[in-house]
Amino acid sequence: MSTQKIKVTINGNNYSLVTDESDVCLLEAAALVDQQIAQIQASGVSDQVKSAVLVALQSAHELLKLKQEQEQLKHEQLRLLEKISREFNLLSSF
Repeated sequence: MSTQKIKVTINGNNYSLVTDESDVCLLEAAALVDQQIAQIQASGVSDQVKSAVLVALQSAHELLKLKQEQEQLKHEQLRLLEKISREFNLLSSF
């Protein structure tokens, strides 16, 4: 895929971004960050840097929770595959 330049606006500030992936995901991410900053500022935090840090913290927290859930699902999947394998071996022995 070729490199492309896109422009986004977050909290009234314009940014030029370069990506070699689909711009749709990056545009959605920018819209999400803009929305989250607006929500934080509506709660009374007016400083742009503090708002951005809080959005980064929320995003990092959500990412870590998702990674943890993914790891738990991976372990559960392995456990179930092992159980299926044992059951299949048991049935094959008849």
